[in-house]
Amino acid sequence: MPNARKLSPRNISPSIISTAALAISSAINFLGVMLWVRILSPQQFGIFALLSSSALFINALAFEWIRTMVARLLYDASSPYLVNKRKSFLMLLLVASIAAVLLILSLAAYLSDVTVGGMNATLLPIVVLYAISEMAITMINSTSRVRMLHWQFFASMVFRSALVIVVGYVFVVHLRLGAEGLALGTALAQFGAVILICLVDPVWRKFSARAMLTSYRGADFREIFGFGGPLIVSNGLTYLVSIIDRYLIAAFLGSMWVGFYVAPLDLTAKTIGILMLALNIVFYPAVVRAYEDQGRDVARRKMEENLAVQLLLLSLPVVLLTSFPGEVCRVVLGHNFSTESRYILPWLTISVAFRVLISNFIMIIFQLEKKTTGVALAPAISLVTVVPLGLLGMWLDGIRGMAIAAAAAQAFTWAVCLVAAKRAMPVRVVGPDVVKILGIDAALCLLAWALPRPQDAVYLIVDAAIIGAAFVVLALVVRLQALAPILALVRRRR
Repeated sequence: MPNARKLSPRNISPSIISTAALAISSAINFLGVMLWVRILSPQQFGIFALLSSSALFINALAFEWIRTMVARLLYDASSPYLVNKRKSFLMLLLVASIAAVLLILSLAAYLSDVTVGGMNATLLPIVVLYAISEMAITMINSTSRVRMLHWQFFASMVFRSALVIVVGYVFVVHLRLGAEGLALGTALAQFGAVILICLVDPVWRKFSARAMLTSYRGADFREIFGFGGPLIVSNGLTYLVSIIDRYLIAAFLGSMWVGFYVAPLDLTAKTIGILMLALNIVFYPAVVRAYEDQGRDVARRKMEENLAVQLLLLSLPVVLLTSFPGEVCRVVLGHNFSTESRYILPWLTISVAFRVLISNFIMIIFQLEKKTTGVALAPAISLVTVVPLGLLGMWLDGIRGMAIAAAAAQAFTWAVCLVAAKRAMPVRVVGPDVVKILGIDAALCLLAWALPRPQDAVYLIVDAAIIGAAFVVLALVVRLQALAPILALVRRRR
């Protein structure tokens, strides 16, 4: 065909590249979870979960507010690299300064043999290195997305995931360093991915420390701290809410039960969480540009459409994980974890589903309208709700009580924050598409209940394929408006 475009990396849709990056990297991460639960005991896996959670909490508190500003404030259509040079240098200076302070403090604690938060001095440098490596890889990925370097983002995501498994396996199996080795190996692997991107990206190769120290203005400081200051608290609270349950379990039940709890939680994060992240990576820059370039009403309509797409994408994984928890845990997590984890997987699935809806819908509304106090509302409500409910739940029913409490807290937070978000931006939540999607969910649940319980991986895949086929058929039959752009694209490709 003379008019057909030749398929090459340059004419592949950016959304396809970003989605592929998330799909491949999450698949590798998923295999990583399956590997770690088979070579680490529940107690060692629980210790690793606590180490990684501490590192990611430091990252959320110290660096995540800057990463959020990268996505919200760094875009500049008039710049050759699509980023504001002065602000980018200022943000880089802030990152470097905070990282230096954390390293100095961790080294001082190590030399003084100080215990911080129940963590001995030997582990503190590992946790800080992990936190800084997480910051570095997320900053690299965020700037790549802002600059629309989609293949660079793809390379970073996939290489990082693969390298974590290779280095982590060496540290755990061959060097026999256990949970500490897996945390250290993850940090080193992430630094390796960052170095690779810096070597191939001409902007990073031309980096100048002098320019970083002299290229910004006082107005940049005021804008960044005016918008980002409240995010320090909100991001810290947001991540604290996502990990407080494992700290409560460690304090009252022990690290072994943290392992039983976190294994299915990681399973939901590597499925539901990554699926929603893939959508958000494509959607968030687009809605920011729509808000800035086309106005508030256009952004509001995009938010309403995006909510329907989120609910549609959540349908299939939520139904499968809540309908076949025992079978999924046995296949994915193995026998060491499935006996206890199967009872909490449905509740953790519900909790994570509400959490991603809060992050990818309500939080985006607050960020678009620059309602920074609203951004802190959701984690504050979750925190004051989940702690008493979690303590009561563990007293009544162990880790399952904690999982039920987490689901209830997230549902309550969604309901309260939705009211506040609608005041900031009057979005319509219950539209025709949402009603149809909820009907699809109910039909899929009935189908899953009617199917025989799968006895092994093959039958589980068959049941998942049947439910997946029903999902596709129902989504097409009810003519969801959210699918209209996708169907139009398919027709054009024919």
